[in-house]
Amino acid sequence: MIHNAGIQRRIALATGEAPWSERQQEIEVLLSALIHLNHLLIPVLLQQDQPAMIVNVTSGGAFIP
Repeated sequence: MIHNAGIQRRIALATGEAPWSERQQEIEVLLSALIHLNHLLIPVLLQQDQPAMIVNVTSGGAFIP
């Protein structure tokens, strides 16, 4: 299984202009969905007769201004 979902917005943290709902949506997509999918998938993978793995793909977006 390859997790490769993400969103990125420009948020002016210093001014507080962005509503919390936009920040919460990023947290849901980037972190919560990953944890939830792994929680559902790991028991299924452990029951398989074949080796399996989960790959989490990230980006360099945190390092690009």
